[in-house]
Amino acid sequence: MAIVYNNNAWGTWTLATQDPKAMPIHLFQEHLRYDKLAEALGGHGEYVTRAGDFRPALERAYQLAAKEGRPAVINVQGKKEFWNRTEFPPGMLGKVEPGVMSYYH
Repeated sequence: MAIVYNNNAWGTWTLATQDPKAMPIHLFQEHLRYDKLAEALGGHGEYVTRAGDFRPALERAYQLAAKEGRPAVINVQGKKEFWNRTEFPPGMLGKVEPGVMSYYH
């Protein structure tokens, strides 16, 4: 089972925000539905948009994984704005390498 915290900002570079004529660069499409990708590949997908829906989604995904042996992906939709660590402290830049970037909050 995989849990994806999806803040629609994977590949977001904010250095341009200092320039009033520039906007952040987003390297990937927003609103990717990783849960639908799992379903298309034969797995189970859950899409969570509210905190109260996470535990039931986790329980369903676990039960299906245990009972049927199918992989499951829970796509937890977060706020895109969390990539901006100046507005949402104490965020700090995490691991950066090709295909991977993270912010810790």
